[in-house]
Amino acid sequence: MIKNGDLVEIVNLEKTALVLSDTYCTVFTTKDLNSLTEIDGKLLNRTLISSEVLVVDLLFENKIYKKVPISTLKRVR
Repeated sequence: MIKNGDLVEIVNLEKTALVLSDTYCTVFTTKDLNSLTEIDGKLLNRTLISSEVLVVDLLFENKIYKKVPISTLKRVR
């Protein structure tokens, strides 16, 4: 499990970053454009789909990135 202080590699970039937080859970939402019809004029004809994702905060190239999914990271040490 990835934790605070770990050095991780960002998948597909082959660059390393430092983990600044312990793993925590957050909710991401996405708009599903293919479902529901308009119920009344005030509602969008879209539904929000949410999913819980395990994330960490990272220090990468002198910038702090919040809520980075751990599925995109590989622990180096």
